[in-house]
Amino acid sequence: MGLYTLLLPVQAAMVLHGVTQLSSNGFRAYLHRDHIQWKILKPYFFGALIVFTILRYFAFVPSKSLLLIALGSFTFISFIPLVADRLDILKKYRAFICGAIVTVAQILAGASGGVLDVFYVNSSLDKHKVIASKAMTQSLGHFTKLIYYLSISVVGSSLSADLKWWIYPGVAVTAFIGTRIGKIILDKLSEQNFRRYSKVLILMIGALLIWRGVQLL
Repeated sequence: MGLYTLLLPVQAAMVLHGVTQLSSNGFRAYLHRDHIQWKILKPYFFGALIVFTILRYFAFVPSKSLLLIALGSFTFISFIPLVADRLDILKKYRAFICGAIVTVAQILAGASGGVLDVFYVNSSLDKHKVIASKAMTQSLGHFTKLIYYLSISVVGSSLSADLKWWIYPGVAVTAFIGTRIGKIILDKLSEQNFRRYSKVLILMIGALLIWRGVQLL
């Protein structure tokens, strides 16, 4: 999402990223379908629906600098111990809260991985259950983002001028390929290395996005 935002207008970046990530996460959810935790996802969906309805009423579109700073800032939330401890996705009402907060991040910042990580980082779920459940929630989130931005007339009318039609199936195909490779890597990683490498990568990307967002102010 950060890369798309640097290269494209915000509205076009939101839609293209939605297509990319819906393809990627949808395929990932299918590959790990046996590990999806549906008891978590039901209240999550309800929280997401409420927030979507409210935000769509106002039809807010963020500036490019705000979007990048928000994206980068969200990645650091999962490393605040007190916050992460209290937002364990398996605790009562946390899945509903997760759906609401993640949907705000998804629609206003375009991505919500850093926020979603907060609810999983200290849970007792193993790596396959985490990946499967996150993929399903992200699929819903990106589908919601697509509906949100495509339903805003000024966004829909400008997309054809920003992107050629063949880019959309192109990013979907590359998302499928990347997701398949990702599953192979995930299966080979230990639980310890999975968490260690993820944290380093998340922090590096977050810092870069904040730096670029501040430059655009």
